[in-house]
Amino acid sequence: NIKQLEIVEKVFELLADANTLKVVDPVMADNGELYSNFDMTYVNEMRKFCRKADIILPNITEACLLTDTEYAEGPYSEEYIHNLLNKLGKLGVNYTVLTGAHTEKGYGAAWMDNAGGIWDIALSSYEEGCFYGAGDTLASVLLGKYLKGGSIKNAVESAVEFTNRAIKNTKQYHQDLK
Repeated sequence: NIKQLEIVEKVFELLADANTLKVVDPVMADNGELYSNFDMTYVNEMRKFCRKADIILPNITEACLLTDTEYAEGPYSEEYIHNLLNKLGKLGVNYTVLTGAHTEKGYGAAWMDNAGGIWDIALSSYEEGCFYGAGDTLASVLLGKYLKGGSIKNAVESAVEFTNRAIKNTKQYHQDLK
């Protein structure tokens, strides 16, 4: 809720210094719909909160809400993804990572270095199904790789590859149980 955003904002103010990396995953929506416990007031507050981050990791639905862009079903064109990244970059963050970047070529995440305008998409094969925690896994691996000195490009590529392998292994494990 908005009170939680205010608390985390206070934590940023109290604990962060110039060397603190602030990462925000604006978990509030998926599959074209806002989660039932959120409303547009929350979206507007999340937009303000994201401005305080160095890296944001919205999915396509969240990116559309944060940028007032009409949501469309995937697969997405590179133009659609690039447009969302450009709009998100106007929030003032250093890096934007757009998860759920599903194109005709595969499924993964797109990223943009907002200072340089450099962007790319890291894709892997599409796996049918719903995999709860996949976005959390991607964010964790990305952050770990980035903090170890990797570039945002390398961090996103590693995260997409790892998450895809985890999904494939999960699917295989569950098939073996049947």
